[in-house]
Amino acid sequence: MRLACPTVLGRSHILPQVKAILAQFPEMEIDLQIGDRYIDLVEEGIDLAIRIGTLKDSALKARRIGAVERLCVASSEYLAEHSAPTNPNDLRNHSCILYTLSSAGSTWSFRDIDVVVRGRFRVNSPDGIRSAVLDGIGIAYAPGWLFEDALADRRVRSLLIDHHGPRVPIHFVYAANRLLPRRARVFMDYIAEAFARDPALNAETGAIK
Repeated sequence: MRLACPTVLGRSHILPQVKAILAQFPEMEIDLQIGDRYIDLVEEGIDLAIRIGTLKDSALKARRIGAVERLCVASSEYLAEHSAPTNPNDLRNHSCILYTLSSAGSTWSFRDIDVVVRGRFRVNSPDGIRSAVLDGIGIAYAPGWLFEDALADRRVRSLLIDHHGPRVPIHFVYAANRLLPRRARVFMDYIAEAFARDPALNAETGAIK
């Protein structure tokens, strides 16, 4: 069973499930492709992919397995030197850490407004976003699970809590023009149940479209 998934989600929420899945299904073999680049499922022979965000490719079928809240965050170190923003427009006066693989570019969408932000550091990895925030480089707008531990021990603070945008959906996707193998359906069901038990993912199962 070949699965592609984003780096941070793969490390934090898929890899911890692998041992249990292999134990429960002795005949299953898993080829896990972890990375943040766009993957063509058909061309690369991928059974399933996990994608975070709004889906655009109509050639794929999808099953919603969860949703994640994005948080606007900064380190205590950064906030000791800069006033915390009180509304999204204040971000224009801050150093913001930009994720270069985001389809939205440098636009951050909040509940009532979209803000074009800027900063001196851009990176193509969620791990890079996390490290930059912890190092006090600036403010980021990223999935909450990325900073779960740092928020708990107060190294990082959540900002603009009343302005956060809608939750970002998480889907399994697969090619619409191919029969989905049973191994993929079994894997998808297992992960969907695991996500549903995880409050950090705000799991919301949905129908295949």
